[in-house]
Amino acid sequence: MCRLSCDKESKNFASELREAQNRHEAVLREVTELNVQLKIIEESRDGLRQSLSTANQQLHEGLKALSLL
Repeated sequence: MCRLSCDKESKNFASELREAQNRHEAVLREVTELNVQLKIIEESRDGLRQSLSTANQQLHEGLKALSLL
């Protein structure tokens, strides 16, 4: 009787362990995807920052040229 109970508990534990491993792998895949998305966002932010800096510089140059007239 104890052997059947131990076998059942062992199978349940093994099943729970597989489920936990599957969830862990799913979380790792999601983290990897989120890191890729973060990298894309950071690159977009850096590009936008550079564009704004260039536009600001051109605006100041344009205003400076107008004031010389």
